[in-house]
Order: sequence, then C-alpha cells, then structure tokens
Amino acid sequence: TDPSVHRDVDLPATDTQYSLEDLKPDTEYKVSLSSKKGDVSSEPIFESFTTGLDAPTDLKAVDQTDNSITLEWKNSRSTIDGYRIKYGPIAGGAHGEDMFPKKAGDTTWATIT
Repeated sequence: TDPSVHRDVDLPATDTQYSLEDLKPDTEYKVSLSSKKGDVSSEPIFESFTTGLDAPTDLKAVDQTDNSITLEWKNSRSTIDGYRIKYGPIAGGAHGEDMFPKKAGDTTWATIT
C-alpha cells in the first residue's frame, strides 16, 4: 500500500481490531481512529508505526568449487546498508561472517572463500 495514499475504512461499532495488509517494508505509517454516529465524528486519536525491514528472498548457490561458493538472492525492497552472511560447517567448527553491499537491480550475489 502506498503510504502517501489516504484511505478511510468504516468499521462496525462491534469491531475492536482491524488488520492493515500489503504494507511496504521500512515505511512509517500514521493511523487515526475516531468514533462516528450518523454524520457526527469524534476527535481522532493517532498511532504511528514503522514496518520492519523485509528479508531477501530466493537464496541459492549459483557456483561452487572446492573452496568457494557463490550465492545469489533477490534483494529486499527496503533501503539497506548491505547484507550479512554467516556461515559454518553443520558438524561444528570455525564459523565466518561477511558483509556485502546491496547491488543495483533485482538481485545481489556474493562469493565466499
């Protein structure tokens, strides 16, 4: 949902919850709520919130050698600094962590050695 678009929703008096859907990640929203009787409305109350960062998707290995692997994924829609990749053997042992910048376009790839 475009946060710059204002949308009004009329709810039955018995409703005490309402779900907002299709919100954009890492976006601030402001919600107002007022009582209504006929053509008369109360003063509104307000609540602001910011949605969280969305995760990247579709992680896959695109190339692999004996000592390296290249990973590719679809970028998150959020404005971010980059991606943190943590890795290590399932059986235990040394673990690693690297940061990679978000590449322009729909996907980012990274090679770990």
